[in-house]
Amino acid sequence: MGVKGKYLNMDEAALVREAVSGDDAAFAVLVERSELMLKGYLSKYSLGEELEDVLQESYRKAYFALSSYQPDISSFSTWIHTIASRTALDYLRSRSVRDVSPLSTNDSGELLQPQVMVNSPEDTLIYNQSYLEAVDRIHSLPSIYRDVAELRFLDELPYEEIASKLSLPLNTVRTRIRRAKDMILEKTVGTGII
Repeated sequence: MGVKGKYLNMDEAALVREAVSGDDAAFAVLVERSELMLKGYLSKYSLGEELEDVLQESYRKAYFALSSYQPDISSFSTWIHTIASRTALDYLRSRSVRDVSPLSTNDSGELLQPQVMVNSPEDTLIYNQSYLEAVDRIHSLPSIYRDVAELRFLDELPYEEIASKLSLPLNTVRTRIRRAKDMILEKTVGTGII
């Protein structure tokens, strides 16, 4: 059995344990298993040619933060999607600042102050807190609703793919997602978020 064969039947949690213990080949298998889905996810950010750079940076961050990954809180795919999402947003913010010309002029040739709409650190903090609160609410759901909610709201998978992945009828997936939304809204009302 070759190196890859050792990992064929390992689930995500076992691969993460191996990778945390220093097995780079196990991490390579995690990358291989998640790369296609993560590329599709990152494509929504309109990164163009930089998509590969953002993807590689996401995996680099995940590799160095692997010891902080908590499998009881989220799946590896959810965790890597969160890292990729934040990496893409950081990249887009930095690109928007780089793309502004400091020497813009009006029709009269007068220099204009650049109008840069960059999120302040406070805005970023509020966004991250809101996101983390939403993730916490999803993770607090009973497992039959949590699984579909993670795949739908965090991984942004279509209903059909969720049904296939979980081997559930499509209507069951729809029902569980609707109930998960209801439970999340019940927990959210009165917290100041909505």
